[in-house]
Amino acid sequence: MNEVGSARPLAALRIETLSTRGGPPPGVHEVGAHVRDGEFFTFLGPPKPGKSDVLGAIAGFLPMMSGRVLVDGQDISLLPPRGRGVGYVFQEGALWPDLTVAQHIAFGLEQQGLAAAEMARKVAMVVGRLGFDGLEVHRLP
Repeated sequence: MNEVGSARPLAALRIETLSTRGGPPPGVHEVGAHVRDGEFFTFLGPPKPGKSDVLGAIAGFLPMMSGRVLVDGQDISLLPPRGRGVGYVFQEGALWPDLTVAQHIAFGLEQQGLAAAEMARKVAMVVGRLGFDGLEVHRLP
């Protein structure tokens, strides 16, 4: 089992009856999903239905009114964002336009003090799983 808050590029995620007040009311109500380790999952929908609210609640940036978020079976719902081991990329674009795709992926691993060789291995795995091969050296717009 993975220690919560430690670096792991892929993990199982379960959202159980997640509700938030959200940004503009009414927030989201009783959202549920199960994403298995290694699966690719996306929220699609028109503007303002709560996609970002769900992602913000998973990452711990938006308070949950009810429900649970589990990573590899561990309930992370009450942990602060730093202790969740979950990444969140804001839809506004790159946080640091001067960094490459690989450097953005590696940022959280660097913050945890991961050894360079292990970090490179994990970044390469995420790049491959996302189909970003060849894009690692590019800067984000």
